[in-house]
Amino acid sequence: MSRELTCWGRFDRKTVLYFTGNKDTRVPSMEQELARVGLADADRLWQFPSPLYKTFLRHITHIPCLEHGGWLNSSMGHYRAIATAYHLGCEHALIMEDDMRFLKDLTEVDKIVRALPDDYDVALLDSFFKYWKEGTVNAEVMAKWRDERKVNEQWAEFDALYSLGCYALSRNGMKRMMFAFEAVETARSVGKMRIGDHFLNRDILGKGMRMYFARRNVAIQRDMGKANSPTSDIANKYVAMGLNLDEYGEP
Repeated sequence: MSRELTCWGRFDRKTVLYFTGNKDTRVPSMEQELARVGLADADRLWQFPSPLYKTFLRHITHIPCLEHGGWLNSSMGHYRAIATAYHLGCEHALIMEDDMRFLKDLTEVDKIVRALPDDYDVALLDSFFKYWKEGTVNAEVMAKWRDERKVNEQWAEFDALYSLGCYALSRNGMKRMMFAFEAVETARSVGKMRIGDHFLNRDILGKGMRMYFARRNVAIQRDMGKANSPTSDIANKYVAMGLNLDEYGEP
């Protein structure tokens, strides 16, 4: 089946971001998933936390809490993946974290990815609604929103979603994301954004960005310790948004 899954050819660089603290628990299962969906040839980027990050955070006045060090480590990994693709001259890059699980139906994966509009700058294959309030973002709300903002049967446009566990960037998208990271991490006036567990909106990335999300999540996060449980917080959010977790690869 994976030999027939050729939609990934849309991206001239594909990167899985491994965080070294999860090496023993995530890597074997993620490698199996990559092989299953036809992404065994993806580049591997290893990201490790640095004591320098906590030192760095002490000098960022608008991020006072050192617990944000985990966020910064994640952000640095995504930044490296984006910058590497950009400086290698890539036109389209697919980036994913080490806990993604794709739809079991590979024909559906192929159909959705192929339908991605050519003019995208940012494309979310895994997405959460940004303004999460318990009981307000549910399957009915999301279904209506997906329909109202759709650009074709498989993709819709967004202004503010969060969490990029699996996403694609055009060259323009890479350039804008690199700017946002470099500016936001140090300049209060620009706002706040984490590239890992992203907050994405047009106020930060700039007007004119073409940002789409898959109306049916191509992938979800399923190998995060507690997230393996069907009662975990992250799983509950997916379910509330109308996703059937049984349709995705096993954690």
